[in-house]
Amino acid sequence: MNDNMPHCELPERMTVSDRLASSIDFAREAMTLRLGYEVEVAALVPVDRDGKENLLVFWRRRPVELRVVA
Repeated sequence: MNDNMPHCELPERMTVSDRLASSIDFAREAMTLRLGYEVEVAALVPVDRDGKENLLVFWRRRPVELRVVA
């Protein structure tokens, strides 16, 4: 992935299967506040850090939803 893309790294303890969805959702909300616009997951990349399997999450800007006005 592009290193210029916004990203964050989740530690191994936050990537356990029963916590993964809530961890990604929490990180999405934090990145939205940090960047000032809505983001969505672009890619998930496993990373080995000192024998621990962390998860690198890359974000992209969420497309604007266009609605038909009658």
